[in-house]
Amino acid sequence: MTSREIAEVINSAIMQSTPVSIDLSTKNIDGTLLDPVTGLIAGWYEDNLIINDAKVNITDIHAIYFSSY
Repeated sequence: MTSREIAEVINSAIMQSTPVSIDLSTKNIDGTLLDPVTGLIAGWYEDNLIINDAKVNITDIHAIYFSSY
């Protein structure tokens, strides 16, 4: 996804209080991608989104889409 597409989904999710699922571009020590982070966007701090008390750096987002949990 482009940065613009990611920003549009984030803005819509915040305004509509819609849960999202985020695919991260980060890999674990075995080289596999981390599980998606799913939940409501509670807010942001600097370059991080806060989702279910977890911080997700915006630069680590590979894809984001609306979710139903």
